[in-house]
Amino acid sequence: MAFDVARIRGLFPALGDGWIHLDASAGMQVPEQVATAVSTAMRAPVSG
Repeated sequence: MAFDVARIRGLFPALGDGWIHLDASAGMQVPEQVATAVSTAMRAPVSG
């Protein structure tokens, strides 16, 4: 099974600069999909 490193790195905006970031297990390198979901939730009304 081939592992497409470029595709996986492309999912993480923090890795787009070509550097390797050594981050703790609970670090801030999140996939674009997660960052978008959090941003959308924070822009939505708090109470419904």
